[in-house]
Amino acid sequence: MWAKVDPAYGQRVLDQMEIKERHLRRMDWVHHLANSFCGLVALGLVVWLTKYFVDQDHATQGASVFIASGTIIGIFVTKKLTNRRPPSPPADPSQPSIADMETAP
Repeated sequence: MWAKVDPAYGQRVLDQMEIKERHLRRMDWVHHLANSFCGLVALGLVVWLTKYFVDQDHATQGASVFIASGTIIGIFVTKKLTNRRPPSPPADPSQPSIADMETAP
């Protein structure tokens, strides 16, 4: 059916799907890098603040900041690990594929 209207339709759809998947992979990579960078900056600030308290002879406050911040960072990491994107559902076999549409009369 589609082959009569536009012979290259199936290939164009597949090309667009490949472009979309490539874009999503790149965005996942950028998202991962941004999260890692923000996490490292947050960790650096916690360490710097703790060191500042210790240098000012306030070790108890420094330890409190370090433990509380470590707990908060741990919660975010745990939440991130448990909230991953679920896998895409399998294709519905009752629906015709693009190849079936191209060969249909």
